[in-house]
Amino acid sequence: MTSKVLYSLLGKASTKGNDQKKCKVLLKDAEIYRYIELNPVRAGIVTNPKDYHWSSYGINALGNVSDLCTPHPEYLNLGRDSDKRRKNYRELFKHQLSDTVLEQ
Repeated sequence: MTSKVLYSLLGKASTKGNDQKKCKVLLKDAEIYRYIELNPVRAGIVTNPKDYHWSSYGINALGNVSDLCTPHPEYLNLGRDSDKRRKNYRELFKHQLSDTVLEQ
């Protein structure tokens, strides 16, 4: 995933100046969350992160309710309302993690 892809998910038109720096931070955070949510998939426990009972994917991407999860700031930055955030969160998972991210 590139910063331009993430920026398009956030509804931004350009990646200049401070916006570009913010986007790079969001991109790094998004990669971390994607890495975590996809661990059970890589381990062969499930084929989709929504199927892993202990994953926050169902809460963040599908709107499942849980008293155990509080939305983190990076998630809240994905959209102005819950529908937009869930949609953008799902979009993050349409792109594979790069080998570099997995190695880091």
